[in-house]
Amino acid sequence: MTDKDTRSKIDRLKRNTSTQIRRLRQFVVEEIEMSGASPGAPAARRGAQRTQPLWKQRLLTARAALIWIGLASLAVIASLHVRSLWAPDELRYATVAWEMWSRHEWLTPIANGEPVVGLPPMLFWLTHLGWAVFGVSELWMRLVPAFALAGCGIAAQLLAARLWPQEPEVRRVVPMVLIGTFAWLASALLYQPMLVGTLFILLALHGFAWLWRERDL
Repeated sequence: MTDKDTRSKIDRLKRNTSTQIRRLRQFVVEEIEMSGASPGAPAARRGAQRTQPLWKQRLLTARAALIWIGLASLAVIASLHVRSLWAPDELRYATVAWEMWSRHEWLTPIANGEPVVGLPPMLFWLTHLGWAVFGVSELWMRLVPAFALAGCGIAAQLLAARLWPQEPEVRRVVPMVLIGTFAWLASALLYQPMLVGTLFILLALHGFAWLWRERDL
């Protein structure tokens, strides 16, 4: 192959490449025009959302919280009226809470006089706090996970607001997604430590997100 043939092939390759680039550019421009948006529109929307007053953002978040808390409250009230503590898990955790209370053991979960290894104590601490204020009752025990559910929803809203500050719809939808998940809602109706632990995990994640956004980590 001569140098002339090589140069000819290179020239044809350059022309073909330039043609493909022009066609691709034209296609992108046509797609943008058909969608009715301009390249600067997303940035303009993000800028407008950043300048949204803080009080308005908080008002929208509070309104969404009232909606999903109301829906969750209906499920909690129905559960309180139609059933008691279920065996074996709920009764086991209730026994641990009562034994800690009766033995004045405020730190370590115990069962049959022995410490229970690996059982998070926060559920029982919150139970004892309510018993100390309102007296010993099954009602308070079953309300602790419901309050944890409300806290998880609020913490999820705050976390979504930190992760997607330009998307206010996300923080309004996240709690609805949680309430619409059967396993998540069912855990709020059962006396068990999982949901209380989840609340503090979400709060920790929100703290990390705050450091990431505000401290530029």
